[in-house]
Amino acid sequence: IPLNARVMNISTYPEHRIYVILKDVVFQYHGKKSKINSYVLWKIYNATQIPLPGQRVEGVFKLKKLKGLLNPGVFDYKRVYRLKNINFVTSTTDIPKNIKITGKAHLLWQIKKSFKDRFLKEMNSIETKGLLLSLITGDRSYIKHKHVELLRKATLSHLIAQSGLHIGFIALLGFGISYLIGYITPTIFLSIPRQKLGCIIGVIFVILYFIISETRPSIIRATIMFFCWAFLFLNNHKYAIIDGLFISFILLLALDIFCIFNIGLQLSYISVLGIIIFFPVADKSILTHFKSNKILYYFLSLFVISFIINLILLPVITYYFGEISISFYLNILFIPVIGLIILPIMSVSSIFCLFDKLSPIAKILTIFCNKILLILLNILEFLDKLHLLITIPSFRPNSFIIIGYYLIFMVLILKFNKNKIITLILGICLIIFPIAKKKFFEMQDKVSIKVLDVGQGQSILIEYKGKKVLIDGGGTWNRQFNFGRIILSPALTYLSLPILDKVILTHPHIDHIGGLFYILKKYKIKNFYYNGLCQNRILKYLLKIAIQRKIPIHVVKKGDIILIDKLLKLEVINPPRNSYKNTNDEALILRLIYKNTPLLLIPSDVSSTTLDKISKYDIKSQILIVPHHGSKNSFSEKFIKKVHPEIAIVSSGYLNRFGVPHKKWVNFFYKNNIPLYNTATHGCIEVYWKKAKGKYIPCPQCSLTN
Repeated sequence: IPLNARVMNISTYPEHRIYVILKDVVFQYHGKKSKINSYVLWKIYNATQIPLPGQRVEGVFKLKKLKGLLNPGVFDYKRVYRLKNINFVTSTTDIPKNIKITGKAHLLWQIKKSFKDRFLKEMNSIETKGLLLSLITGDRSYIKHKHVELLRKATLSHLIAQSGLHIGFIALLGFGISYLIGYITPTIFLSIPRQKLGCIIGVIFVILYFIISETRPSIIRATIMFFCWAFLFLNNHKYAIIDGLFISFILLLALDIFCIFNIGLQLSYISVLGIIIFFPVADKSILTHFKSNKILYYFLSLFVISFIINLILLPVITYYFGEISISFYLNILFIPVIGLIILPIMSVSSIFCLFDKLSPIAKILTIFCNKILLILLNILEFLDKLHLLITIPSFRPNSFIIIGYYLIFMVLILKFNKNKIITLILGICLIIFPIAKKKFFEMQDKVSIKVLDVGQGQSILIEYKGKKVLIDGGGTWNRQFNFGRIILSPALTYLSLPILDKVILTHPHIDHIGGLFYILKKYKIKNFYYNGLCQNRILKYLLKIAIQRKIPIHVVKKGDIILIDKLLKLEVINPPRNSYKNTNDEALILRLIYKNTPLLLIPSDVSSTTLDKISKYDIKSQILIVPHHGSKNSFSEKFIKKVHPEIAIVSSGYLNRFGVPHKKWVNFFYKNNIPLYNTATHGCIEVYWKKAKGKYIPCPQCSLTN
């Protein structure tokens, strides 16, 4: 539809991705103009130009309602967008010719753009210009994907996200200059103490840094936090650090109540609070012995701080990201080099590049920082080749476990402070808490299946008595998007360890196999099953991973049985011993049977021709996974009648370009009074069976109902 809107805000992401928030959105339909009473998220990929806040955007956009993938225990990022009144999304590759950007940007953004352009001019041929630009301006659009992955594995991603760390080092420049001023004119300290002078100069530097930076929540948060601390410190407040932390938090909530959902805010405040509480304890008990050696004391302090941050953030990190890493020790090297060498030098370089006569010096300084950064990246690449940058998928806790974790810390704090009464109360809470929530840890005695929400793909998890079987893993063609790590793994590890008894691949198409690469690389897999056919490139790569990790590989065909438990099995109905020579028709068709009761039929992506052929066999099941995501080419009335399902489930993507499920499937189920559940509409669909009147009755539950 034709849209006319104003740019409200922008955010930059690696590999030239830009997220633009549009406001005052007006659209035309049948010649009439109407206003959309919400913001619109515009995703621009491979952007060569960036619309700026204040400018107007006009053109034809493909607009759809904002909806994310929703699985149990996985944070719903799209819900946060909706809370902020961002209900629609559109995306383009660069800015097409039919979209016009007009008008002037806000003055502050004009200054930011002018500064960034001058800065980039000095870094044309610099290999790490994306990282350097991110450090100074917060613009991440020039960062390379390979650099992002290296920093992620090394738990150093915070170095490219402007935050309190960067604000702290910029403020530290103020204290450094106060030393220099004192060296030149020592009498100045008779009028103002050195620390207060350093704080005032630091405030000026932080303001300048904020002006040239991208206005992300992290930099706004860190700036407000620093100003609160500076104000209290300059007014001789006794508890400036802890009070400044809470005052800044209240101010942020006053500005935006929904900022509480911001992951960066949660991580930063928890980590700062952890340092405030636990570092003095470590300093008195451990580090005090090394204070005579200032250099050793400094590096040990960095290590202790990194350890405290990782320990205090452990449940939150595992909940949001589903991975843990032991590479936090690298902060000892990277934080001092980035904060005390690269950031100050690049700050000077950024000032020099504004003046033509000083630009050659700026160029030299930038080249110097580039060489240092390349050495650091080479160190990471070397460690990665030695498999020392290890990330491990972890158990993902729920809110109950997270609260219990922090209760333990509170008990430790109070015990250290010898507050016996409150320690006793909290200790009793710790004992009662797990008992009250025992159901979270009970082994699953009933059969349950989850048709996971993986977009336009398919992934099914079967659980019974602690055993887990994963059938397919969803996937996407985007090589830079690790589907297994970002989408599939968080759903599998919620209140569960990264262990699977069986992984079954029905056929090697990307929307079924894509998420399995990460799973086979990182999880403990006891057995892997596939049809032994269609040895395409992506399947060979998956089999190579299985062989390297010594995962037993099994080939199954029609007539074979995959035993999950004594009472639960998967019956293989397809492919026959003689191949169809068609990837979809050679796919595994599986039927789940419990105590001779057929519970579930998974026909994968086979065509109607193959479905008609297998209809002569016993394929009756209570639940049918609709073949090929509800494709028209897989519709077979004869097949459905033979299955005679009580419930049908289709796994498809929201507003997918294939138009599935096709109306033939929808109309048939509607006319025959068979409930049809769709992951695109309902999110993850979970079904468990309960026994009633001698029968096992399926009970479906949905993560979301629209």
